[in-house]
Amino acid sequence: YKCGAYLGQDAGQIDIFNNRHLRAAILFYVVYLVICLFVSYTDWFAGYDRLFWVELVLAAITITCAAVNWQELKPVFRFNRCSVPVLLGVVVMAVVFSAIVNISVNEINISLFRKDSSLYEPYRAYAFPVPLMFYSTAFIPAVFEEIAFRGVLYNYFSRLLDERLVVIVTACIFAAIHLNFFGLLWLVPFG
Repeated sequence: YKCGAYLGQDAGQIDIFNNRHLRAAILFYVVYLVICLFVSYTDWFAGYDRLFWVELVLAAITITCAAVNWQELKPVFRFNRCSVPVLLGVVVMAVVFSAIVNISVNEINISLFRKDSSLYEPYRAYAFPVPLMFYSTAFIPAVFEEIAFRGVLYNYFSRLLDERLVVIVTACIFAAIHLNFFGLLWLVPFG
């Protein structure tokens, strides 16, 4: 709140990189980013049988960081003044907007890049492709990305930044982790 204001001669210089919360946030994000880059830019994860293990590793990292910071995170996971109709409305809106984004992205990919990006196709080889697809593309990301970005990273950055700035920073970081330039258009608002 005093950015740019004169703090007097006695004001000590603060090195933000000596802040434990900022170092933890950077380490957490860099680990996530390296794993996502490795998955996105190598062919080794073409099948879901290997990608499944990556999901488990990311989930384990998220759970570990959340457990280490559980006392600080408990208030973040409270549902204050949340009613069932509001919760159902949010869920329905998320599904509707997600479907609109998915259809729009597919149309953009087909019209601009001549590439059909079907979510279902990679799962066809497995015994239960539809439940596996929902588990992998909806359930696991929804739960663990929320804990990672709205829990762990939010907690780390809230020690350093104003609440509005924390929301903006975590939204941008959430969008960037998806490694999709066009995705920034809808991932930042979703984040």
